Amino acid sequence: MNIKTVRLWNEQTKEDVPAQFENPVGVANVATALFNPQFIYADLHNEDLQDFGTTKITGKLISSLTNDFIESQEFKALKDAHNATFGKDGVNKYLGSTEEELGNRLSEQFGSSKVHFKFNFPAATDLFKKGTIDIEENGLRTDASNKGNGMQRALALAIIQLVAERTSKRQATFTRNAVFDR
Repeated sequence: MNIKTVRLWNEQTKEDVPAQFENPVGVANVATALFNPQFIYADLHNEDLQDFGTTKITGKLISSLTNDFIESQEFKALKDAHNATFGKDGVNKYLGSTEEELGNRLSEQFGSSKVHFKFNFPAATDLFKKGTIDIEENGLRTDASNKGNGMQRALALAIIQLVAERTSKRQATFTRNAVFDR
């Protein structure tokens, strides 16, 4: 038996049989697809909680809520502003002489060459990674990293609960739609 082969239980023959497809990535990824455990360790650090990367719990929450924003006029305006700021009339006009000088030195070593600095607009997920969480108590707003361990753990639990609740609703909607589409 190959551990990378998904097997299914056949209730009629009372035996497990290989499925009609192979799972080349192994059992761990199949389990992750079925459920997504989130751990809150006793020594949780605030930077773990405030990591907005798409594989982290807070990042998953942010990502699930910002899909419409990425299609919005505001986001398009941000892209346009970035292109203007970093384009030929923005930052690049200050770098022109350095580009030319680097190109000349490169040409001396390898033949005719030109250098151009390029500043691509970052992916939305990269923009969101720079976010932080503030908590307001008694009218005072403070970065979550300046709160005590108890507050940070409570925030982590609240985020996990919210993600679980929204994931359950999304899965219920998907299941309901799949049943009606048949």
